[in-house]
Amino acid sequence: MDRIHRTGGIGTAIAVAAALLVFALSATLRAQDRLTPDKLQVGTTTPQSVNEQIRSSAVAQQARGTAAARIGLYTITWAQDAAEFDALAQNTVLMVTVVSQTETELPVKRVYLVTPDGKQTTLRQLNTWRGSIGAKTLAYTQLGKFLQDAFYLIPAAAVKRAGEIQIDFAINRVGFVLVHLPTLPQDLGYEPRDPVPGAQVDKAALLGMMKREFPGFPLPKL
Repeated sequence: MDRIHRTGGIGTAIAVAAALLVFALSATLRAQDRLTPDKLQVGTTTPQSVNEQIRSSAVAQQARGTAAARIGLYTITWAQDAAEFDALAQNTVLMVTVVSQTETELPVKRVYLVTPDGKQTTLRQLNTWRGSIGAKTLAYTQLGKFLQDAFYLIPAAAVKRAGEIQIDFAINRVGFVLVHLPTLPQDLGYEPRDPVPGAQVDKAALLGMMKREFPGFPLPKL
């Protein structure tokens, strides 16, 4: 089964991009992160839309003339209103999908924020699960065989500031740049603020938001 995602919240847009690490001409693991521009979309994120994103990414990778060593895609979806945002303690939800040619690169070690001064903040993982890419697909040859999906909480104010979201894989690759921040500006109907120290996420609100915005995906056991 092949999966990967772009999505949006109900009545709000979300930012989606792909970060591709491609083989250099020498066919070694030394390569550059190649980021595609963010896109805003409205609607929910489903396994079907993830499948379509994987397929389109495979087509784009084939056009580059070489297979990817690993690929990462993301979706950031927002609370539907200020009340829900407060219940989430000023956080939003980041969905990350990574595909690798090398099984032992997964699961990833961590996903984290990096500020311009180099400070790193590991994101709280809500849940994660493994999958695989269909053997008779273009994605299998162009993107990789092994797949991992995961949900994370991310401070919403950080998404609107300069920085990066990076991934450390289990082996071979650390500091893989998934997202250049800030993402595209959008009118949310509320202004993200820094979380109050010690603020707790309302579990029911978080699960309700994820059930609405990510139908078909496993929910975390909080």
